[in-house]
Amino acid sequence: MSIRIKRGRLTFEVDTEAELLIVLRELNGARPSPKRRGPSPGPNFLAVVLARQNDPSLTLQALGSRIGISRERARQILKRAKLQTRRLYTSPLVCAGGCGKRTNRVGGTCQGCRKKRTWGTFECDDCGKQFERLVSLVQRNLRIPGSKGRVFCNKVCYGQWFGREHGTGKNTALSKLREWHGQHPEEARQMMRANLERARQVRLENAQAKADLVWAKHLETGYGAVRLSRLLGMPAKTIEGLFRRKKLQLAVTSATTS
Repeated sequence: MSIRIKRGRLTFEVDTEAELLIVLRELNGARPSPKRRGPSPGPNFLAVVLARQNDPSLTLQALGSRIGISRERARQILKRAKLQTRRLYTSPLVCAGGCGKRTNRVGGTCQGCRKKRTWGTFECDDCGKQFERLVSLVQRNLRIPGSKGRVFCNKVCYGQWFGREHGTGKNTALSKLREWHGQHPEEARQMMRANLERARQVRLENAQAKADLVWAKHLETGYGAVRLSRLLGMPAKTIEGLFRRKKLQLAVTSATTS
């Protein structure tokens, strides 16, 4: 069966696929075909289809190099012809891990070999349990500053270790104090009252010192609450309250002395 190829004023008649490939290579090399929107039937279309049918193991790059077109053009033609664009593997793909199982890609590994390569067995530093985890994940956790090079099987073990190390476990001073409060409730209650009274006295002393400072500034400058608030950086309402407190103290002092 002869095939007639017409390119401009030139017409070629070929009988075999080899002659067709030679003619197409020469034509495509001498004068590139104009860019079209999508593949269309023509000499290249027929050559790609014949090459795919004769050798299904050829890649798109090999098809394009044999005919003189790009691999994208070869893919478009195969898609237009409703043929498989991926090449057909003549030999079964074997796992690269050495187990002998079949895979779906060249140089790929099966799930078991991939897990052996990327997963590891570790021992929990809190409970001593053996567990499996991604090696990359464990290495990332070990780089955390607070981990101290320790590995844990779950969040519960990590929480227990963190509590013992940083103050929320059973052997800390706070837990011992709570235990003492449970054993001596009356003494703990008295201690709490004493602490509250001491805190109240400290607050009163601070308030009195603040009132004396504000009153001294008032006597020195003659400023009111608003201008003193700008000078001392305090709210005006707070200074007014300190004024009332100081005036009340002065009134009580004058009444007692008279």
